[in-house]
Amino acid sequence: MRRVRRYQISSTNNFYPCRGYCIVGPDWRALLLTVFLISIPSIFFLAFPLPFLTEELGPAVPVLVCLFIVAALGTLLRTGLSDPGIVPRASRPPPHDVDDDDDLPLASRPRPHRTKEVTIDGVVFKLKYCETCNIYRPPRCSHCGLCNNCVERFDHHCPWVGNCVGRRNYKWFCLFLYVVTILAIGILALCITEIWIRVEDEKKDDEDKTTPQALGAAVSDAPVTVILILYCFLCVWFVISLSIYHTYLVVVNETTHEQIKMSYSRRTNHFDKGVCRNCSSVFCVGTGSRSVWIILSLDSLVTHPLPSHQPSSLA
Repeated sequence: MRRVRRYQISSTNNFYPCRGYCIVGPDWRALLLTVFLISIPSIFFLAFPLPFLTEELGPAVPVLVCLFIVAALGTLLRTGLSDPGIVPRASRPPPHDVDDDDDLPLASRPRPHRTKEVTIDGVVFKLKYCETCNIYRPPRCSHCGLCNNCVERFDHHCPWVGNCVGRRNYKWFCLFLYVVTILAIGILALCITEIWIRVEDEKKDDEDKTTPQALGAAVSDAPVTVILILYCFLCVWFVISLSIYHTYLVVVNETTHEQIKMSYSRRTNHFDKGVCRNCSSVFCVGTGSRSVWIILSLDSLVTHPLPSHQPSSLA
């Protein structure tokens, strides 16, 4: 009997390197681009401004900067290479949702109902049927057209990490935003500090120099620092706005997908449990097992459909 992992029989658009331990989206080059946009400026910062700043400010500066660079790249890769919460497909429509004989050919069976209602923790939810995955999507689950997967607690498909952001990697996505925001602000502040120190040194060496003249001399002495200032200044507003936006979503327990669709404009958000519990549900709860890595038997797969994902609680 041949045994396979679920991802090996998956018909999605994802790629599964390292024997399925990593998952990347179809636009995996976007992840490499983001790694490039972080690592290249960081290398230039380590090579040019950092030696001067270490001499002026002390050895704590390179230690902190290196820690944040490693943390930024680590959380980015953890987000882009992990399972976002892919819901396994079923090999055929759920037999208990069609009013026909299971012995009928698949093409002859009537299509399942588009929706069905379930009660979870005393709250009634209307589940939509996904014709691609042959499942009723759990609450907050949505089908990503780029990856061709249904994803639990689907937030969005991120063009910067090249993967979906969902239940299993949303925590790492938020941590990536926070770390890269601090890194961008820190490098920007340190580069401005270097220019300011150089201006003061120029004025001390030649008291007849005006501030514009000293600034011009400092810029000519540290052109890479000036380029880093411009780069970080452009990037910092983008990452700050994203960090604030996703902090708000965490606090109110919403997803980007839900807010774009205005899902709770006319009804109560039953997932909102208060600020503390909302934050802990994102940052303090484990991600659970990966559904795409479950080992199956090919022999049993021929005669039995893959099980549909059924929600059990709002947690």
